[in-house]
Amino acid sequence: MVDDRGLVTCLDAGTGKFIWGSKRTAKGAVRSSPILADGKLYIINEYTVTTVVAAGPEFMILATNELDGSYTLSAPAASGSHLFIRTGTHLYCIGWE
Repeated sequence: MVDDRGLVTCLDAGTGKFIWGSKRTAKGAVRSSPILADGKLYIINEYTVTTVVAAGPEFMILATNELDGSYTLSAPAASGSHLFIRTGTHLYCIGWE
């Protein structure tokens, strides 16, 4: 789970047991819901910076990517091997075949 300050925490879904956290993602407020796709947690902040965190028992940031520097409150969406991110100025489709 992620709070509105971008701090991410991992709990065991079955037991509620604390695994790790609170760990910092990219600086900035997070207003959208994170998504889980391809074994990764995608967290996007208001400044369109996406932090990709490995879903697992150890905290690991895999990537941090900034898009157009505008603004977003939208959660990313996944479809097949594509990730869609809407910002204040663009709709991005990021994917692989």
